[in-house]
Amino acid sequence: MCHEAKYSRKDGLLTSQPVLTGLPKHRRCVIIAGSPEFLAQETAEGDFIIACDAGYGHALAAGIIPNLAMGDFDSFKGTVHPPTRVIRFDSVKDDSDTMLA
Repeated sequence: MCHEAKYSRKDGLLTSQPVLTGLPKHRRCVIIAGSPEFLAQETAEGDFIIACDAGYGHALAAGIIPNLAMGDFDSFKGTVHPPTRVIRFDSVKDDSDTMLA
């Protein structure tokens, strides 16, 4: 099942409910941003993969199933499929999707 958290602005801060629990203590995190040129060969089994917006499509094209997709999804127009979890941001924000990751 795909889990989605909604972020909202409250008193100028982004707030949400946590969606990531039970992760191992020692695990590498790889963030795939919107550039179609990334080093897919640098990812390894066991990495926690975060795809930011259009990075989700780039990850899938490289044969990578992200653990988490996050962003306002103004660049990626498709559907995020399970088992990838989703955090969706409001498009009105001061930081980029990658910065929020």
